[in-house]
Amino acid sequence: MRKPVLTRRELVSLLEHNGFEMRGRTGSSHTRYVGVVDGRTCNVTVDDAVAGYTPASHSILYYIVSTQLGFYRGGSSANDAWKRFYAGEPSIARRAQVPYERWG
Repeated sequence: MRKPVLTRRELVSLLEHNGFEMRGRTGSSHTRYVGVVDGRTCNVTVDDAVAGYTPASHSILYYIVSTQLGFYRGGSSANDAWKRFYAGEPSIARRAQVPYERWG
């Protein structure tokens, strides 16, 4: 598996592909998206000023995957969490070299 850097548009596309909806903007450059993952309502904040979202440890994308989406919960390994995240949209799954699967 590769961990590609995502553009803001790709991140939004990944969220929307998995049923997340934009719920408004904050007073800053942030946009809120709300969706359901594993029966839990998740709020994801996307910073419109960020051009590239890198999977590096302690980056914005790491925070989205681990905390806002909760893919590290339930004893999932870091590798499983990233695979699940990148698998959520067909073109991104191809770039990450993982099988496509919606988050559900």
